[in-house]
Amino acid sequence: MTSHLILCGMYAFSPALRDVWQQVFMPLCQSLSLPTSGTLDIRYSSTATDFQNSSLYLGHACEYSLWNDFLKTHEAITVPEFAIDGCSGIHYSG
Repeated sequence: MTSHLILCGMYAFSPALRDVWQQVFMPLCQSLSLPTSGTLDIRYSSTATDFQNSSLYLGHACEYSLWNDFLKTHEAITVPEFAIDGCSGIHYSG
């Protein structure tokens, strides 16, 4: 049985945000025909070691880490833009 690892280290620093990420990942996994239980491993971390895990299927990383550490071995598929109060204009990094 294949294990699929999903990393979500950015913007998952509270139980409420982790619940929201679960709501994002579960339909995504279903649309990609990945299992939604059992062999699906969602971790709320994003260390360089995590990103080198051979089971990694999808990861969410800081843009800085992506450009400086991971683009040599990983492919960026999207850059989300979040609508978070207080994070707009010069106060938003994305």
